[in-house]
Amino acid sequence: MVTTAPNLTQGRTTVSEEIGAVPVVPLKWFLGNLLPYRSKVKDGLSVRVKHVKKALISNGAWRKQEPKGWSAFPATHGASKLEGNEIFQSFRQVVEAIRKATRDSNINSYLSQPNTTPFSERNNMSRPDGFFVLGNVAGATRPSWPDIIGSTEFELKRDEDACRDNNNKITWSMHHIMREDARRRFTFGITIEDTSTRFRFASRSVVLVSGRFNFMEEPGPLIQMVTFLLYASEEQLGYDMTIRRNQSQLAIDLSGRTFQTTGLLANFADSPLGRGTRVWKGFFTDDPERKSAVLKDCWAECDRELEGDVLATLRRKYAKLRKRNKPNFDDHFLTVAAHGKIRLAGGLEDDTHAMMNDRLPVADHWLDVTRNSGRPHRSAGIGKGSDPQEAECSVDRELNFRKRCHYRISFEEVGKPLHDVTNLRDYMAALRDTIIAIKILHWLGYVHRDISSGNVLLCNGRGKLSDL
Repeated sequence: MVTTAPNLTQGRTTVSEEIGAVPVVPLKWFLGNLLPYRSKVKDGLSVRVKHVKKALISNGAWRKQEPKGWSAFPATHGASKLEGNEIFQSFRQVVEAIRKATRDSNINSYLSQPNTTPFSERNNMSRPDGFFVLGNVAGATRPSWPDIIGSTEFELKRDEDACRDNNNKITWSMHHIMREDARRRFTFGITIEDTSTRFRFASRSVVLVSGRFNFMEEPGPLIQMVTFLLYASEEQLGYDMTIRRNQSQLAIDLSGRTFQTTGLLANFADSPLGRGTRVWKGFFTDDPERKSAVLKDCWAECDRELEGDVLATLRRKYAKLRKRNKPNFDDHFLTVAAHGKIRLAGGLEDDTHAMMNDRLPVADHWLDVTRNSGRPHRSAGIGKGSDPQEAECSVDRELNFRKRCHYRISFEEVGKPLHDVTNLRDYMAALRDTIIAIKILHWLGYVHRDISSGNVLLCNGRGKLSDL
């Protein structure tokens, strides 16, 4: 997949096509399972939707009488002659009204800067219509993508083209948030076409979209989402608190130790869904000699044996193997310095099911905007009929996606991938040692299944097979 295409539109389309059809889950399930501590999102702060709604009606921010809706928006803004990014600046006023109604100082902020490109370490010129950001920041601030909690996209019309455009833009933003920042475990998004609103969620295992609702006539879901994004903790918003930024490098916790990175060796987090593997060179801060080591962070399949455990099992079995003149195991495989699953602040294991309250959703529709349906555009009334880009499926169909656990492993050796080796003698030596490593695996009854030039490492003149 090419996600760094020079044409931003092409890049957005490519990412959406790779993800494919997205399951539409009930709005109630989305709010009830993806927004932790939805009634109490900050110590000492109780946020009740009905109380906030009552305050909004009292101060005139939301009209209870017909035409119902937010006073910051015209009653029929879909027919407005204003440009979309101008009329949806009003969304910022809605967020501010909700913040005031909670009667507490916000932890995070909402910025509406459709003409501002957030700072990115990559060549990304995307400009979301708006975004929630960490911290109580000023409106003139140019945010960086790692500080963006989630973005918002708006269209004045609600037809197939508008839905496709919004979907591609919000999908790209969520994808870029996940690949830009190693701390991100999941992210959120909001899309609005006319008054039809959906919430979005993306992790390393699944992308979900909520059922739609009319944000003008039904303020409750929007109040719940906005209060969550404004007041939730960083961990609740999808940030990994076991990784801390240290200028341009990272301090990463592993098994009670801290690994200080000195450089990124590999980044395989470009795929929207998958293991999201990143590999750094660095050292453990408790090592007085600061010996160079490697740390790999990934989202491993929970039903597979962890790499560190595989190596330990192989080592143990090989020690019992009766074979004359057998090669030295350590000459052909990496040495584990530390490894383990990552846990959240409360001690709970960090996995893709826990993010959903360990309650798998059931999709009653599938959202597919990767291609034109061939049907004429139509403007269905809010809450009537189905969107033109939705394909129906069995109501009781359960999502089938692999549970992934957050896992880290560190190795004592710092190797060079075979595809970066330029010396022919070193190259052939690495291949020779890899063949021996494969023989050892076969003697022990194992098959690697993913041998590549990236998984063969040259370490001090010896070739070692990795990624078991």
